[in-house]
Amino acid sequence: MKNFIRNYRWFLAGFGAILLQMVFKASSILYETIYFKFIFQGVRIFHDYTFGLLPIPIVYVLFVGLIAYLFYRIRRTNKSDLKLVLILRSLFNTAGFVIFFFHLLWGFNYAQKPLAQRMDLQPIVVDSLQLFEATEDVLAKMVRLRSQISSNDSVALNHFDYQDSEENIRIHLEELMEGIDVPTIGRVRVRELNPKGILLRISTAGVYIPFVSEGHIDDGLHPLQKPFVLAHEMSHGYGITDEGECNFTAFMTCASSENPEIQYSGYYGLWRYMMINLRYISPSLYNQIAANLPEGIKKDYIAVREEMAKYPDILPEVRDFIYDGFLRSQGVRGGIMSYNTVVNLYMRQLENEKQ
Repeated sequence: MKNFIRNYRWFLAGFGAILLQMVFKASSILYETIYFKFIFQGVRIFHDYTFGLLPIPIVYVLFVGLIAYLFYRIRRTNKSDLKLVLILRSLFNTAGFVIFFFHLLWGFNYAQKPLAQRMDLQPIVVDSLQLFEATEDVLAKMVRLRSQISSNDSVALNHFDYQDSEENIRIHLEELMEGIDVPTIGRVRVRELNPKGILLRISTAGVYIPFVSEGHIDDGLHPLQKPFVLAHEMSHGYGITDEGECNFTAFMTCASSENPEIQYSGYYGLWRYMMINLRYISPSLYNQIAANLPEGIKKDYIAVREEMAKYPDILPEVRDFIYDGFLRSQGVRGGIMSYNTVVNLYMRQLENEKQ
């Protein structure tokens, strides 16, 4: 028994993490007390005030380290290590190692209660007309914001001051998080990744990597998209796991900024999801808005589409299948479609403001 535990210790650690995740999902009090407000905050403090202060994305260091370790293992491998039982043991332990540290560093946050519950947003049923009116209202706000930053003769944002915007977004996101009892002890970093298109080619604008405790956005994004995506990935860093909820906190963060460019990016991100939803439930109302887009908004939309076209997807169906399966395995019922729940949360917020 001792030999089994020693030989499969990381596999057992990963299995234990899965069992503990079940416990946390069954008891939000245990999750909040033991993990979210204690262990996870320790992870955040350790990273954010050490590696988080470095000027380069830590994922680059991780990548180089993994390659070096792989070459080291290959050189140390001899014929006696190629027995099937040893190969399987290595695979089991590697999987367990990844699962254990994924959960320890961030993954247990999938046990948290929904954002709507934290914000006391009551369930509502939204019909197509309500969504149409809300979409037009968002569009009108975009037009007003756009008039502060650009004329209709040019794209709204051609440049993005990353460092200042990251700090601005962090300040407003932390204010939002503190208002819903989410600790903000750390200082979450979100890095730009190069070469351009490294994430976009797998249908991803940004990604939070628990193993380096940092968010990342693709440098190939159009400047107009970057504040919204940055705020989304930073929300993951503070422990929000659901993609639609991160879209919503990203919108709320951008909308609360005093910078009109960041505000515009937030409303643009929300508007795109609203249009996707409207097209699904009422193509006629969608076409009514699409056919009468203000010239400046249309120019921005085309500019974003053209920028994204530079980085065509590689096997998008495979990526969607894998990520959808992962999200559902973590209890996200909508899977990859959970990104669109931002619209429902926004409509619930509007209803909450009326009361």
